[in-house]
Amino acid sequence: QELFALVAPDFAEVVVTHDIIGRLMLQCARCPGLACVLEEMMGFEGSEFYFEEWPELVCKSFYEITCRFDDAVPIGIKTSTGEVFINPENDHIIKEGDKILVLAEDNDSYEVNDGSYKIHRINKVPEIFETEQKVEKIMFCGWRRDMADMIAQLDEYVQEGSELWLFNSVPAPKRAELLKDTGNKEELITNNLTICNVVGNPIIRRDLNRMHAVDDSGKP
Repeated sequence: QELFALVAPDFAEVVVTHDIIGRLMLQCARCPGLACVLEEMMGFEGSEFYFEEWPELVCKSFYEITCRFDDAVPIGIKTSTGEVFINPENDHIIKEGDKILVLAEDNDSYEVNDGSYKIHRINKVPEIFETEQKVEKIMFCGWRRDMADMIAQLDEYVQEGSELWLFNSVPAPKRAELLKDTGNKEELITNNLTICNVVGNPIIRRDLNRMHAVDDSGKP
């Protein structure tokens, strides 16, 4: 990261793709359909994100600009200081130097319309439907370098009393050290998850048939 800051301090952003992929895997597993949404937004097919400055929209509110693009959907604002607002408040005012973040097919496929649009019907925003959270039992097959980060993130999502079974060929006594990344991370503490260690190969049927949990010392 320090090297990139020296080589390209103004336009380079350091992204640890391995860690991001681990979090996306976890979120997509818990939310079916999310992977298709991410592929549509991040891939080269379909629409992508674009930043562009539009002087004609200065002094307009975010609510006013939502219908000013016929072929793009405004979803955020990047200020002249570099601060990004995703889905800002309706009364957020566009200032000089601000860039509009949109979802569009290409950077030259959209432009600002003349503002002569009509809102034919205004529907009420649907209420958020929340289901009662239940205790879960989840299994991770295999091992990743960012396993501790994934467990910590999962711990924030689940109900207290949930179980996470770690099923891989790494010996149970070694897992505690790997989770601390040889001393680079603090000891992993979970508030909602109980971790169960299972030693075996998840692609071998006989290991699946005799699966049972062991403690940190490797004992059942």
